[in-house]
Amino acid sequence: QKYRRRPMRKYRQRCTSVALIIILSLFVSPSKAFGNTASMIRGVGVLRTMRGKDVSAAGAISKLVKDFIEDIATKVPSATPVRATMVNARGSRVVLVEEWATLADYQMYMEKQIGGEIDELVAPLVSEPVTCEFFPEALHICQGDSSYERKDVGILVRQKTCSPVNGAKLRDAQREAYERQMGFEPGCTCCIILSNSSEDTSQVRIIELWRTMQDFFFHESSEWHAKGEEKVVPLVIDMDCDFVDGSRIRH
Repeated sequence: QKYRRRPMRKYRQRCTSVALIIILSLFVSPSKAFGNTASMIRGVGVLRTMRGKDVSAAGAISKLVKDFIEDIATKVPSATPVRATMVNARGSRVVLVEEWATLADYQMYMEKQIGGEIDELVAPLVSEPVTCEFFPEALHICQGDSSYERKDVGILVRQKTCSPVNGAKLRDAQREAYERQMGFEPGCTCCIILSNSSEDTSQVRIIELWRTMQDFFFHESSEWHAKGEEKVVPLVIDMDCDFVDGSRIRH
């Protein structure tokens, strides 16, 4: 399902109702903290959205993109993203996040026109032109193994604030929350924050992935999630949130 919030002082839900979270959390065994103190890795990133003509086309797009990225990692290692995460969202959308360690690495990718090759590859399968948004700030933290065949579950989020200043505050609040939650959630596999886009510096884009829905509901009902929301909620004036399934192709 897709949840959309109009400008407001606060929001009452985050991707699912509080009542459902409370009920399901009764059946979830809390994960034990294991002392992960890792920080988010900083780089630059691109969010590419490809809307398939139907569900079957979206599946074909995912497979083509995964194989393409694995292929360029062998043929053009200097321009290959160091991290690549792909999710499937509502409306036959396939969203690919590619990340590079530096702006120079991304520029090499652009010089070799690799992004254009992806767009041409999926062109027969999409219902509308592929969109691509560049983010000078891409923050990433992950744990555990990953497999394209084993899909994680998660959320794809857009959160908007009232100004670029608050956009930076929101980025920092989410970063603090994600670095904290990794120490308590073995089931959380990946958190990505994309910010400072030239299209809108007042908002951030987010991907979070978990191994199972139980891991997700455990997160939603946790004390550390509530603590993070205390800083995040006052900053957000509008947001979209889609449930997704996805995987880390490179990490």
